[in-house]
Amino acid sequence: MLIGWSCSAPHDNPLDPASPNYTAPPDSVIPDPVPTFSTRLRSVHTARTTNDTYRVSVELWPDSAMSLDTVFCQYRDNTPIGLRLTPATGRWTASLSSGYFGSDSLEAVLGQPFNFIVQYADTEWTCGPKYVFRVIDESPVPLDPDSSEVVGSFPTLSWQPFGAEYPIRYQIIVEHRLEFSIETLWTSDTLLSSARQIQVTDSLPDDNDFHWILFVYDEFGNSSSSLETSFQVVAEEDSL
Repeated sequence: MLIGWSCSAPHDNPLDPASPNYTAPPDSVIPDPVPTFSTRLRSVHTARTTNDTYRVSVELWPDSAMSLDTVFCQYRDNTPIGLRLTPATGRWTASLSSGYFGSDSLEAVLGQPFNFIVQYADTEWTCGPKYVFRVIDESPVPLDPDSSEVVGSFPTLSWQPFGAEYPIRYQIIVEHRLEFSIETLWTSDTLLSSARQIQVTDSLPDDNDFHWILFVYDEFGNSSSSLETSFQVVAEEDSL
């Protein structure tokens, strides 16, 4: 003989859907993920015939597609500086002069905090602190052509080796001074630290108002640039 047993327990558990005390749980709300941002800080040393200039270039961009209203960068307790959006790259940038830091050079900013303040609608995020780790105090030195030397349309540019105890690379730009502006006619690829010269691969027109600038970069993007070095071009002297 089989005997069946059954049990009818009272449904008074508020988590039991059959209970008169049952309360449906609220809809699950998944909060939006907190956005993340990438940043870049670079020291920029520019050689001048009078006083060299020093700046810090700052950049911020979101790691995912999103719009931002405003972005600021603040060094220590200084007044925050607004960044500008470059639509082509989606990056917010600013160039902070040494005057903002209260110093003629940038040595004082090494290891000091930079914070980015990002605003969208009624929400604000702080990104940082971020730091500048190096200032390149020495300037690279061009050798040839120099002092308004006359060259052909495809000149070879040479320079002194840059004596750094850390990895560096070079880059060169050739500019043409016009009546009211300066036009960049040629920019090299980045070059290894062992490079000592490079030939311009774009034909330069006849004129007596060219100059070239030698840049050196470290692995963090910190840079130092040479003085402008003048030369003239006479196409008839081309060797190609």
